[in-house]
Formats: sequence, structure tokens, C-alpha cells
Amino acid sequence: ISSDEIGKTLTYTVTHQGISCSSTVKVEDKIKPRVICRTDSIKVSCLANIDTIQKPQVWDNCPGAKVELVDLRHTSFPCDPNYIGKVLRTWRAIDVRGLVGDSTCTDSIYLRRSTFVGITPAPNFTLRCN
Repeated sequence: ISSDEIGKTLTYTVTHQGISCSSTVKVEDKIKPRVICRTDSIKVSCLANIDTIQKPQVWDNCPGAKVELVDLRHTSFPCDPNYIGKVLRTWRAIDVRGLVGDSTCTDSIYLRRSTFVGITPAPNFTLRCN
């Protein structure tokens, strides 16, 4: 039986010494997917597009499971000389049939403060890190 049979009702027959017995079985997926967390923090430029940063991995017994963003938090570091802030992204695993994993995973993305040493901007130019 493969994941192609999930949700189907199958009929089977067992025959032994000329005696047969038939029954039906409904195939279900009861194994929840799991999110596989990073073990390190991520450090990027404050100008980076955090949507392009790799998401956590997911494991499931059937193909098609994915991670889903469930929380996004920004913390500002106005006085830190190296970072302007941190973004926390919390993920969970969900499979194609809507079964949700029991655990979540949070990754930390530190946004490096840019120095722009040696760069002369055009007049009236404003650069925003967000």
C-alpha cells in the first residue's frame, strides 16, 4: 500500500485451505509530519529580503508535506552597534491532507547594521532598513 491509496476503502480476500474470508479496510494517514529545526542563528544585511532565506525542512511519511509560517516577530535593537534588530519566524509542519505536526520551530534572523563607509549618496537620498 502506498500514499496513493490513502482515503480509499480497499477490499481484500484471504484464502486458506479452500476457505475464503473477505473484508474492507479504509486506508488512513495518522502519522503527523515533523518540522526539522535549524541549530544556528542567521545573520544577514538589514537590506536582505528575509522571505528568500531558507525555511526549515519537513519530514513526513507521505510526499507533499510543507512548512507553514505561524508567527513573525520583529525586535528592534536601537543601541546595538552591530545589529539593528532580530526577526523570529515560527514554523509548523502540515501535510497534504491537513494533518499538523505537534511541534513548532523558531528561527532567529539577526539584521546587521550597515555602515555605508565610503558611499556618498545623492542629495536628498534616504535609505531605510526595515
